[in-house]
Amino acid sequence: MTAYTKEGKTTSSKHTSGRKSKLADRDRRVLKRIVARKHKQSLSEITSEMNRHLQDPVSSKAVKRELHAANIYGRVAIRKPLVTPTNAFKRRQWCRDHKCWSPQQWQQVIWSDESSFTLFQTIGRVYVWRTPKEAFNPECLLPTVKHGGGSIMTVFPGERPLFQDDNAPIHTARCVQEWFEEHDDAVDHLAWPPQSPDLNIIEHLWQYLESKIRSRFPPPSGLSELKTAVQEEWLNIPLNIVHDLYASIPRRIKSVLQSKGG
Repeated sequence: MTAYTKEGKTTSSKHTSGRKSKLADRDRRVLKRIVARKHKQSLSEITSEMNRHLQDPVSSKAVKRELHAANIYGRVAIRKPLVTPTNAFKRRQWCRDHKCWSPQQWQQVIWSDESSFTLFQTIGRVYVWRTPKEAFNPECLLPTVKHGGGSIMTVFPGERPLFQDDNAPIHTARCVQEWFEEHDDAVDHLAWPPQSPDLNIIEHLWQYLESKIRSRFPPPSGLSELKTAVQEEWLNIPLNIVHDLYASIPRRIKSVLQSKGG
């Protein structure tokens, strides 16, 4: 009533700003530095380190909320093989040769790769806390000893497409080479640098497919249902995700050049 008498407003019209942050500006800067120093750590580890700088401890939930407010999220680390000096040079050279390609040129590429899908989720995932733009920063990647080849081809529209050969042994099989010789006037090859899954945009589609399959209820109960689920989710991939992946290619190339091919 008092508010209405003085200002003509009811108390319900009072603006609220939502949940108040438990961290001061200085504390939020400290939190960002903790993550920047070590991206591969758990939320509990980040919270424990953060509380060493605070008089009043905060919960992991509060820390997670602050990280999200700063556009920092926990994501599965992208796997990238340890690159030899020779292959690092080849990766740099390839990126220099293709850094000025237009979106239209990239849309002519037929991407190749493989992925396995299991009935039960496998262990061994490594999570990193990062912003979307940090996905391909070296400290946010998960080095691996060896990278497997590819077996799935997805055709994108184009008058004369380019086949992105990811150097998998299956692509050097005699029957495959004979097919390309027979269709030499229809499909060109895109030279591909070794040990470069971080440049292959189809890698992200596998992650997307796996997340969609894991979110299904009820989950697939057998291999036949799993195969059907993969096919259905593949056909339902939103076009905006595909467009975003194409748009990410220049950023991926830039990241490789900044890391000197590593």
